[in-house]
Amino acid sequence: MAGSNGVAALRRARRATTSTFEPTLSKEHDAESADGWWNLDREILAAMGNRPASPATIASRLGLSESAITSLLSMLVAEGKIRISAVQRAEIADE
Repeated sequence: MAGSNGVAALRRARRATTSTFEPTLSKEHDAESADGWWNLDREILAAMGNRPASPATIASRLGLSESAITSLLSMLVAEGKIRISAVQRAEIADE
């Protein structure tokens, strides 16, 4: 599957977090947490609420880039925590 090496690398990095790296998240983020990635997962799920949300919307709510959220959403899908139920064709200027 395309991009699976990138997801695997993100998972390895996620497991190997050290005290020298603390992601900066929303004001509610518990900076004292030993597992900042778990908190990030919870923040993403909370930002979604109980209804579908686009990666752009979640990124905006958490102050992260859309590409970062997309990568994290891929991991949540792989872990069975969320599912993707719709896709949209990208707008192409030359069409």
